[in-house]
Amino acid sequence: MSDTHLTSAGASSTVALEYRSPRTTPPLSAVERWARAFLIGVLAPLMTFTCVRIEILNARVGGILPRTSGGKWRAPYERDEVRWRRLHAEITGDPTVETRPLTSDEAELMRAEVEHAQAGAALRDIVGTWGLLQYPVVLVMLISSVGLLAEGRSRRWVTLACVLLVATLACGGLMIHRAYFTSLGD
Repeated sequence: MSDTHLTSAGASSTVALEYRSPRTTPPLSAVERWARAFLIGVLAPLMTFTCVRIEILNARVGGILPRTSGGKWRAPYERDEVRWRRLHAEITGDPTVETRPLTSDEAELMRAEVEHAQAGAALRDIVGTWGLLQYPVVLVMLISSVGLLAEGRSRRWVTLACVLLVATLACGGLMIHRAYFTSLGD
């Protein structure tokens, strides 16, 4: 771009003006664009969904995380009606519980205990799989979000990096507080 200036002698001169951003960064390569898309589009939602799912299930089973009882964490036995009836027939010594219609109180007790057992089994499964995957995912997301924040390409990237950093710190904090790894036991 050029601009015309008048000199003190009244003659005009043409000066080339170069407009540069104070913070110019080279464009992203294709690999960098795909890596960022993977971080933002796959790892961040996976990390957040896993954290929220674990918290919901933990609340449904009465906040058992972090587990402090020793031994291996096993899924409860009475996860369906047949198993519940069989277990309660043994506990009460009444074999008719397995075949007769349940009273309204027994049906309500069975429904509550089966739901609790199913939530406990689901919590155990998600902590043992996706919960353990949280450790490397949170580390990668922490490094990436700090890197995005430090790079500061634009206001949009800085905002996105701040959101990712807050989500990562929240998920990492809950992961450490709930002790996913040590909750699984031996």
